[in-house]
Amino acid sequence: YFDGIGMLPNRSEPSTLWLDRHYVLATLRQGDRSEAYEIFSKSPPKMILWSYRMEYIYPVIAPLIRNSYVTVAPNLRIAGSRLYLGEQEVFDVPIPGVYGLY
Repeated sequence: YFDGIGMLPNRSEPSTLWLDRHYVLATLRQGDRSEAYEIFSKSPPKMILWSYRMEYIYPVIAPLIRNSYVTVAPNLRIAGSRLYLGEQEVFDVPIPGVYGLY
């Protein structure tokens, strides 16, 4: 998963990015050239622990997670999409695999 501070990773992290104030501002300034954007575009996590740090950089990473992750708890997003009866939903699959309906 990705949590913006590299806490307890369960895989080899693609980056040691620590979203402190300096890197949050750098991410906002660099946009799609930022390290955070690179992480989500080249090595998307299965889960994202959402925090105020992630909220700060949302304008940058939104195109990569908006249609790829669903909020399942106030601070947890997983690969997937929320479905609504009678509505078409776009799901940009971030990670190849088998997905189910829950």
